[in-house]
Amino acid sequence: MLIPIEHEMRHIANENYGMIVPFGDYKNSRLVDCEIGSKCISLDKHRGILISRVILVIPSLVANTISMMLYNMDIENSFGRMVRNWEGEVFEDRALFIVIKKIGQNDKS
Repeated sequence: MLIPIEHEMRHIANENYGMIVPFGDYKNSRLVDCEIGSKCISLDKHRGILISRVILVIPSLVANTISMMLYNMDIENSFGRMVRNWEGEVFEDRALFIVIKKIGQNDKS
């Protein structure tokens, strides 16, 4: 079974990469509960394997540091945009930081 990630992966060239993903009671909720090693699929149909996951408190120094590294903007701006996109569907005080290992489109592993 593929776990959906409501995020795009096509612009990421690295084999392993991280992303901040908003979640709520329903939106991206399967990412919170699935096992490390679960197969995932993004909005743009790229596949990967979940290799790490942590819940970030928003705002926090750790969340801000990760946001600056990934998106070159502070957490209030990057996460604020995500929350506005899914207003009312995601938590505003926490997010997932996940690391995905990209697998090929035809990879059945």
